Amino acid sequence: MIEIVFLMIFFLFVFPFVLSYVLALGKERLNIDLNYTKNPRYFAVSFRKKITRALTLASEISKHSRIEVQLSKKEYIKYGKFNNLTFNLFPNHIYVITNRSFTIKKGTVIKKEIYALYDLVIEDDCFLRAVACDGNCTIHNDVVIVRWIDAVKSLKVGSGCSLGVVGSSEGNLHIEAKNIFTRLYGHPITTYGVKDETPKEFSLIIEQTIRENPVEFEGIKSQPIYIKGDIFSDEDIKLKNVIVEGTIFSFKDIYLENVVVGSPDRKVSVIGEKIILGKNVKIYGYVQANIKCGRIE
Repeated sequence: MIEIVFLMIFFLFVFPFVLSYVLALGKERLNIDLNYTKNPRYFAVSFRKKITRALTLASEISKHSRIEVQLSKKEYIKYGKFNNLTFNLFPNHIYVITNRSFTIKKGTVIKKEIYALYDLVIEDDCFLRAVACDGNCTIHNDVVIVRWIDAVKSLKVGSGCSLGVVGSSEGNLHIEAKNIFTRLYGHPITTYGVKDETPKEFSLIIEQTIRENPVEFEGIKSQPIYIKGDIFSDEDIKLKNVIVEGTIFSFKDIYLENVVVGSPDRKVSVIGEKIILGKNVKIYGYVQANIKCGRIE
């Protein structure tokens, strides 16, 4: 009888807890979709492939043509060079912009995707669904991206912006203060005030991976703490004036200020429930918070 009661207690209370903890060590606890995190630029890469294929299959391409493409549903493309007067004439079309440099003017609202084959500037107060840019992309202030934005060369973001599901760049992704995000990817990602200074001395060198609850380190600005391993925690992680070679992972919140994570030769990840990046942060790789729980202070 005692054995039966014990088994009932185990399966009703203990086993579900153990199972949930094991699952939490994977993707479920932080709601991470591994299909996307394997390639942080997943949306943009997939979008470009489909658009390029549609353009290649089109029999005749001109700025007056309407090209069909199958995304999540059938869409239409307007392809060519545009000016300020013609850009908003086809609100239900995806724009593929061939201008060597193009500026989306202040206050523009576009409900479909935009694909710039060269450099792109987005002025203040624009509201855009998704943006792919094969050159350098510059976003001014108070811009809202509903889904994603990706640049091949570099992405520079002003202040007060919302970057949707993911903001990414093959090159440098630079972000000013007062922005919100969910996922970021850049090589590197940098925040405002970043300086390329190599410290001559360290206040402390830690050789191994850190597993603590919580984690808090604050070095001296001119002599930061140098952590050669990864940092894992079930609680908050707070770092200031620190260099970390490896990945930073928390089941709760992460705060970074005057911190370098990874290196040009080592792409890493910073993953937490809520992530706050202060000034002078440089991350080589990938950042993921829960939905819109990332913030640049």
